[in-house]
Amino acid sequence: MQNRAMLTRDQLVKEWTKLNKKFEACEQKLRLLEDENARYRDFLDESGLIGCFETDLRGVLTYTNRRNYEAMGYDKAAFLAEGAVFASDDDRERLRSAFANVKKSGHSAIVDYRLRHRNGTVRIVETEVSLIKDKDGRSVGYRGVSRDVTERKTLTAELQRYKDFVENVEDGCYELDLKGYNIFCNRATERIMGYTHAELAAVNHKIFTKPEDMEEIRKVFEAIYRTGQPAKPYLREVIRKDGETRFVITSTSLIRDADGKPTGFRGIIQ
Repeated sequence: MQNRAMLTRDQLVKEWTKLNKKFEACEQKLRLLEDENARYRDFLDESGLIGCFETDLRGVLTYTNRRNYEAMGYDKAAFLAEGAVFASDDDRERLRSAFANVKKSGHSAIVDYRLRHRNGTVRIVETEVSLIKDKDGRSVGYRGVSRDVTERKTLTAELQRYKDFVENVEDGCYELDLKGYNIFCNRATERIMGYTHAELAAVNHKIFTKPEDMEEIRKVFEAIYRTGQPAKPYLREVIRKDGETRFVITSTSLIRDADGKPTGFRGIIQ
């Protein structure tokens, strides 16, 4: 290696120029990294539907994006300070167990739990959590993405409640497509008509109608389709699977899709 103390002025200038270029290249790479980090940070903060967070192995929050703290009614500093206190008391042990299993297995897991909003309301959150490891492969924390599923859970519960109601009433409930083929019926309909659920799937309502009544029933359905108004409860005779006939009171209305287009008929038989 050349002794720098013996370099000439021109050689020193050349050396300095090389070092300066290397320094400028490092500065440019650093700016690119800072820009990239800012882009990722902005992306996470502007993700309006997904909350992103990181914790240490004790579960203490070390990072959160804007979605998390704004959804809970806090600023970032207060949210980081509070941490797991947001979790409902009944769910904390389940959360600790889920995180422990992630650490033990090394595999991510999905867990839902309740969080207390700053205004006192409770939100239901679904979170996928995974393990953070350092460059040596040691576990150092957890990383997760979360979604507010309160409305989805509420809607699912409501739908289940309606389903339970329809399936347990004594009246028959059914739906037909525009051609008169069965697309839904409850257990009471099966009992009244004497068919199994599988047998009633995709059958046409004409099999329940006496030939001499066919024209009258057709007019009822045509009027419902044309006017959009439900038919007043009317008496009709139906044919069961065993050939027995029964008189039932039926009310029928039109089914429309989200655009208001008729898609079928819905009815109740007593």
